[in-house]
Amino acid sequence: MSILIDDQKFIGLKFHYLEEVGKYVSRFKFIQNQEEYEKNKSNPNLKELNTGWKVLTWAEHNAIYSQCLAYKTNEEGVSISNLDFIKFRDMKLKSCLKTWDFKDEGGRAVPVTAAIIDKLHPDVANELLAGFERATEAAVEPKA
Repeated sequence: MSILIDDQKFIGLKFHYLEEVGKYVSRFKFIQNQEEYEKNKSNPNLKELNTGWKVLTWAEHNAIYSQCLAYKTNEEGVSISNLDFIKFRDMKLKSCLKTWDFKDEGGRAVPVTAAIIDKLHPDVANELLAGFERATEAAVEPKA
């Protein structure tokens, strides 16, 4: 392994989840470990999503981070920066998620685009990004 990031290489992550279709909206429960998977592997509602992710280089990370800073001046005239965390997460998901094997109801491949990511169920978007961060970020403890 190198300390330099190969920006042409993707990290493959597999997500398993149960889709519970409700009257008005579906709910998604992501499988977090092998024990849960074994317990649910015969459930017809168990789905699998294979994804491909790009790891951000230092330059890319800084570019996203800087676009998410908001500056305010306090009463003393001092400029204070605050990170817009929601925008940062959104930009990170849209910058890093590059491929998936998701298909629509007609069996057609759904491309990974910013507009499609915007249409994701919030629970799904959160879990995809959290899974990527668990797999790649030193600050996040991997689950046993």
